[in-house]
Amino acid sequence: MTQGQDNRLVNQRQLAEIFGVTRETIRKWADLGMPTRGGDRRARTYLPSEVIRWREERAERAALDSVAITDIEEAKRRKLAAEAALAELELAKARDEVAEIELIGAEVGKAFARCRARLLGIGAAVVPRLQLAVDGVEMKRIVDDEVHLALGELSNGALELASGADEADQEDDLPADGGDVGAASGPDAE
Repeated sequence: MTQGQDNRLVNQRQLAEIFGVTRETIRKWADLGMPTRGGDRRARTYLPSEVIRWREERAERAALDSVAITDIEEAKRRKLAAEAALAELELAKARDEVAEIELIGAEVGKAFARCRARLLGIGAAVVPRLQLAVDGVEMKRIVDDEVHLALGELSNGALELASGADEADQEDDLPADGGDVGAASGPDAE
């Protein structure tokens, strides 16, 4: 449609030709609220630019309504998925297949504390044996053994979630040589 035709009034037949629809469709559009200019139902005239704007607005409203329906359906789907996930979590708890984060954190903290205590006690544990070692290879083996024992606190069943884990913790806090956990190491230890 050219610029000059934007303000030209047209009759029902002309408007039907412009939009490529039947005159019956034009009458239905008018009944649905399409803007018209004067006259009774048969003598109405139309401004094509107003009709175009009206149709665009209807298309926008229809699209928004469709989005709203989709949003509601998506929200319902997400709610059902969340409820199913929650039910699965409750079932896993009942089967003791999951543990609480706080409990796991506490056990990991205990394992690191035991490992730290062993690492800090290495000096006191190895000094007497190092003095008896005949060469550097044996010294290295002695130190490596103690380091592996300390690291074993992290990897060999250190994360016990059973109720008796606290009793085992007290025994494991001792260094390999049976000395004090807080024993000094290095040259000042003697």
